[in-house]
Amino acid sequence: MKKFQATNSHSNDLYQWFTIANIDGYPQKVYCTAANAFEASNIFKSIYGDQLINEYASRA
Repeated sequence: MKKFQATNSHSNDLYQWFTIANIDGYPQKVYCTAANAFEASNIFKSIYGDQLINEYASRA
């Protein structure tokens, strides 16, 4: 199986991201670790779904 490497030399760097989700009726910051905001947003959507108040991830 052939592995593909991204051309960006910083592609393997991971960062902490946060967004706001409605957990148990209260808006709270939720965190994840991902390489970029797009990945982080997808992680948040898959975990929190309808509970998300803000779909966009910000660097923590």
